Amino acid sequence: MLLRRYSRLFCTVIVLGCSVPSCCSLILNWSVATDRLKAVSQADLIAALNPIIKGWSNYFSSVCSKKIFTRIDDLVYKKVSRWAKRRHPNKSWHWISSKYWKTIGNKHWCFCTNCSDNSQKLFNHAETKIAPAY
Repeated sequence: MLLRRYSRLFCTVIVLGCSVPSCCSLILNWSVATDRLKAVSQADLIAALNPIIKGWSNYFSSVCSKKIFTRIDDLVYKKVSRWAKRRHPNKSWHWISSKYWKTIGNKHWCFCTNCSDNSQKLFNHAETKIAPAY
């Protein structure tokens, strides 16, 4: 998807972004995965979602997609929070958030299994470095 085009002295610069159908297919892909894995543990959910998230964000890391990555991270957070609330319908949101979301270093609200060295963490799209394609 073409975001903008502008000319410089000797060349034309084209800024590209993620297309809407590819974003929709990603959202549908991990939405189906979380719907299919309603009764699994947190570690199994993270293991199922991380390859989808890493593959898609690595594929689009060469285009201008930081805003799209943060928007999709917000949608992933909402879907995972619905998964957690479904697992514990009688618990408060404070209890659910303290059980599933932790602080790792400077990053708050990390969906991870525990804070030890071998903890599994859900990968964020926005953590992907945007590399320029030359």
